[in-house]
Amino acid sequence: MFFEKEINENIALDFVKKSVSIQSYILDAENFLKQIKYEETLIDTKLILCELWFEADQIDKYILSFFELFIENHHLKNSQIEVLRGVESDEVGSNLFYCLWKIVWDNQKEVLIYLTTSENKFIPETIIKTRTTQLSESLSKSVSIREFYSILVRLMLSEVNVLTDPQ
Repeated sequence: MFFEKEINENIALDFVKKSVSIQSYILDAENFLKQIKYEETLIDTKLILCELWFEADQIDKYILSFFELFIENHHLKNSQIEVLRGVESDEVGSNLFYCLWKIVWDNQKEVLIYLTTSENKFIPETIIKTRTTQLSESLSKSVSIREFYSILVRLMLSEVNVLTDPQ
């Protein structure tokens, strides 16, 4: 058989529960696609969008709690955290759906975490970017939470340590 030799008996139930969670986003996805005037294709873009939002909700608490702890422990002044969902076109005109977590402080320092996927197939990609240092890291799907936090700390500190213009 092509399955693993030892299959956890609860694995089917886990995936069915996941499918229920993904399906719960369907109305929001339909409304979002209507709002952006998305033209239906043979590909089930609604489902791709639902999967993206499900994945984003799974990591949301880790990113937001990290940002809040970082703000508190680094005494970041005038800090704001935003969470956005959207769509943008890539260089060939295809749509990229994204979930974005953004932290801004001192009115000009910024770190962005994107979770993106194409409109054609659910292949999520995570990208972390900084504003003033213009650094960017693409993360593989199999990155551990420790690796994620390590990369995020490095990029956040690069942004923290940039000298700002005293205006």
